[in-house]
Amino acid sequence: MSLILRNIRALLHPRRHRAEQAEANRMLRSVTEATDGVADRIRGFLQSDAWLVRNCAIKIIARTRCEELYDVLLDKLEDRADAPIIRRNCAERIPAVEIEPERAVPALRRALGDPYWETRAEAARALARTADASPELEADLLAALDGERNQEAKAGMAEALGRLAVSRAGFDRLAEMAAGGPWLVRHQAAVALLEMGARRPEFARDAAEIVRRLDLLAEGAATRSVFRDRMLELAALTQEGRPFPSPERLRKRYFHLKQGWLKPRV
Repeated sequence: MSLILRNIRALLHPRRHRAEQAEANRMLRSVTEATDGVADRIRGFLQSDAWLVRNCAIKIIARTRCEELYDVLLDKLEDRADAPIIRRNCAERIPAVEIEPERAVPALRRALGDPYWETRAEAARALARTADASPELEADLLAALDGERNQEAKAGMAEALGRLAVSRAGFDRLAEMAAGGPWLVRHQAAVALLEMGARRPEFARDAAEIVRRLDLLAEGAATRSVFRDRMLELAALTQEGRPFPSPERLRKRYFHLKQGWLKPRV
């Protein structure tokens, strides 16, 4: 059934779907384990015509760690006939429930080409949390960046390259992104450069030098230049004579795009 038809049916029966949504929300708030009956109730929510109810079902799968429905997260990630936000939420939750990489990574790689920008951004970050660095994943991310126009998707892909890139090609692309363009992308790319340097010592000196020499004027910056302040902090972290920061320490420097651009990860 098409998404448009399902939405029409939901509009025609608002009382029923409001009741479904209320029940799904109560379950999301109160149920934390996949006890008897939970999986069947989730399956019922997934059949709803209301996308809000189906979306809530995805969150319940992850919250309760309902392993028998983990395949739903992978299937819905690639279901382009459903609401885009559902695909986005599947991408975000796949690493949270620790689906095996051999099952999760192929679907996440394909999701880099999703038509919805939030899905592409979350798929990139999910790959970074799920997969090991490899030339294949680096190539996927570089190819995705070639056609990417959304700045938040670019920022997510830059963050993923910080953990997954293995070659000079990935390093040079991050350096290019850090050098110019929207400040949010530049920030994430600069942190990713240093993370790559922390993982691969042959790039550490070049990464630190590039970050120290970045132009601190930022396209799109507001009255207070967050970008300038953050770049000065990164430069101080990598001063000559100081131990190079660890990848784990640097990952806390990325901005958390969902919770607010100015909120670093913790």
